Amino acid sequence: MKEDSNNIDWIAKAIEYEATPRALRIPKKKGEFISSLKDIQGNPIPSSTYYYELSKKENSDKIIDISFRYAKRLTPEVLEKLGEKAVSGNDTSIAQFMEYVLEIKKRLDITTDGDKINPMSYEQALNIIGRKEESNRNNMSE
Repeated sequence: MKEDSNNIDWIAKAIEYEATPRALRIPKKKGEFISSLKDIQGNPIPSSTYYYELSKKENSDKIIDISFRYAKRLTPEVLEKLGEKAVSGNDTSIAQFMEYVLEIKKRLDITTDGDKINPMSYEQALNIIGRKEESNRNNMSE
């Protein structure tokens, strides 16, 4: 059976709604959202049809894809706020932030042509930074 464009339209709206973080959803209550959806004849979509359509693999895959895009976009802000709380001494935030950092460290393999990169010493880093600052000052005075 071929789906009409209105049927696809309400499904696309439902996918977007489900993928949106709860705090950002409008309307906040899912029941209100479901009752706002209409089929081609203008009849309300039953909640059973809503859940049936969203449980289909292709639709749940779309929800997951959009959810990950939201998460990628929001992650820097969340990490910044978590880092601020950790710096202010919140023990839970410190633990969460460090768990995140350690997990990222496990997943990242920084190599160059298969060889590990040797970490630089603090003095070496200061030396490099000092040279850049000196170079910047020289360029600004010219």
